[in-house]
Amino acid sequence: MEESKYITVKTLPQKRGMLITVSHYKDFQSLATYEKRNKKESKNPQENPHEESQENPHESKAPNRCGSKEEDMSKNSNPHEEPQENPHEIPHTITAFINNIYNINKTLKEYIAEAPVKNKNLSSTEDAEIFVDFASRTNAIPVGVNHKLLVSYFDCIRHTRQTCTISANILVNFIEKLQKYSANQINYAIWNHVEKHDDKKEQYTLGILRHTNEHEARRGLIKLKNKGGELGNAVSGDDSQYDYGF
Repeated sequence: MEESKYITVKTLPQKRGMLITVSHYKDFQSLATYEKRNKKESKNPQENPHEESQENPHESKAPNRCGSKEEDMSKNSNPHEEPQENPHEIPHTITAFINNIYNINKTLKEYIAEAPVKNKNLSSTEDAEIFVDFASRTNAIPVGVNHKLLVSYFDCIRHTRQTCTISANILVNFIEKLQKYSANQINYAIWNHVEKHDDKKEQYTLGILRHTNEHEARRGLIKLKNKGGELGNAVSGDDSQYDYGF
């Protein structure tokens, strides 16, 4: 496995053992890696199934790494049919629908519940960004909650689903449950979840919120900020209008 570049092995000093690191771990965890391999094998049935694939998962990264099975089926119900573009046709996805709303006169819950779309799932980071932006425009997100944190959080919990998609209705209900907590408590809970518990669903975040008071949230935010990392740098560089508790 080491020769095939699947792992790297390092002998630790003073007989402490060996450190084995799995290379490209995120790619092994991503469904997209195996989907590409399956497509390649189906196109080349004469290839040796035991031969190692030379495909590099880092060479091509689609912006939408995980697609909804429901969405793919509805989009490709007839692969031989020519796509008919109609500017007046109802958008297929919830994000396409809310992206076309400019005058806000309803609540987020009303818009999502009444949306005349075929698919209300979010299936990419871009979808999460569009959803959070729209939720902010409807004043559904509590004041002071960091939008970049919320996008990362929604992107995190959608990956806890087998299809790597999450329903907008679930997110609406989750946002409603946040209303009774302070911005510092929310920022801490979702940041903590993304950093330490990214394999758990949103119910775990609600548990963090229930057991974290304002003082503990502020202390926790300071620790997370000092820890840095990609998410910490993004949050620190975000708009100064937010109060992160530090």
